Amino acid sequence: MLDQTVSIGNTFENVTYQQWKDSVEKIINSDADEKLIYKSVEEIEIKPLELESVKTIELLTYPDEVNIVSHGIASSSIDLTKIHNAGASIIQELTFAINEFSKKIKSETFIQIDLSCDSLYFANIAKLRALRFICERLVEESAKSIEFKITAHNSLREQTLFDPWVNMLRSTASSMAAIIGGANSVSSFSYDQLFATASGKKTTELGRRQADNILKILLEESHLSRVKDPTKGSYSIDNLTWQIVNKVWESFQKDFDATQFAKNVEAVANKRYELVQKRKWTITGVNNFANPQETLLSIYKENFSFEQNSTESFPLRTIAYEFEKLRTQVDIEKNKMHLVMLGSEATLSARANFSKNYFELLGLTVNQASASGDIEDQVSQFKSCGADHAIICATDEDYKDNAQIVIDELKVAGAKTIYLAGKVDDLRLTRLTDSIYMGQNVFNVLSSFVKEVQS
Repeated sequence: MLDQTVSIGNTFENVTYQQWKDSVEKIINSDADEKLIYKSVEEIEIKPLELESVKTIELLTYPDEVNIVSHGIASSSIDLTKIHNAGASIIQELTFAINEFSKKIKSETFIQIDLSCDSLYFANIAKLRALRFICERLVEESAKSIEFKITAHNSLREQTLFDPWVNMLRSTASSMAAIIGGANSVSSFSYDQLFATASGKKTTELGRRQADNILKILLEESHLSRVKDPTKGSYSIDNLTWQIVNKVWESFQKDFDATQFAKNVEAVANKRYELVQKRKWTITGVNNFANPQETLLSIYKENFSFEQNSTESFPLRTIAYEFEKLRTQVDIEKNKMHLVMLGSEATLSARANFSKNYFELLGLTVNQASASGDIEDQVSQFKSCGADHAIICATDEDYKDNAQIVIDELKVAGAKTIYLAGKVDDLRLTRLTDSIYMGQNVFNVLSSFVKEVQS
């Protein structure tokens, strides 16, 4: 038996947010609110710490059990999946939802809502809770006997064609969010669902089996649905949910213009593209950590073209589309890249890895030279490997003395394009194609390279 006289409830002093913030800022040497509060394109703020609850969200219709479904979306349902996959923010998705819900509530006694969840875990838990909370309030105000159910699907817009195995991780996270958030039913996509959508083919048997097993493990082995409303009373989730509720309700009270709404969704999708282009948002296997040996043919055993251009109001806009499309436009056999290592391997390893990773996003294999401080040796290695393009990797100090010399020598040796690892605008180098560095728009640089080699 535990000693019931022992209590730790009052052992520790209460800490204010300001005290926590002051302590963190000493550690990170920066503004904690600026660095640690996640201000996403979802139009919400995800905070690292909540010390009190603004409001406890009470959900009267939170389901007693979660069902696994594999059926499609009924035409009579409120379909939020298209809005989501077109790039909508959480606020836009739920604004559309309650506009449709408020119409159906006048004439129907049962309303089915289908939505998509991505792998932004806590935000999607809060999204489902916010949707249920608002719908409950609307039903209550109507004074009618109306039942509604929510079916959650995986996000298609965050799936990738390259390195599709990561889609299994994305689906697992989004399915967990759907279950904990309170969906009545969940369905899971195969890891090659995007391929099936783009090519018109069926998903593989392995992919379908994997999708089923994800949900079975979460529900039948991990028992995620055994606790009813497990996030109730969580300061972070409650406050995030309440933030969404307020923003959605404010948006709902404005006149809904379908044409303008579609434009606003596209604008949010473009913000996501910008984050991906600058690698402020990492898509594993696509805009970072790509496997240059992968091709669409090696993964799917066939080549196919994919376009997302559509005349629909809400076309599919996958987050990885721009990079994946660009990668298919490069002839990897005719464009070989060589990494010049002017200096010691220990000094240049971080910059060298960055440079290789950069051009592997196009499926190019980057041949790395043996490091040495001899310019003649480095140019000789470039010639002997038969490369078409070069990246120069050296320290900033070496660039000041040798960068222009190496560029000129590589041009004489036949380099079609020459890139330099590091930000060196102040050196005023000539005959340099571009420099590559952290924080720049990677997509724009690679797009220029592709145009160069295609011309």
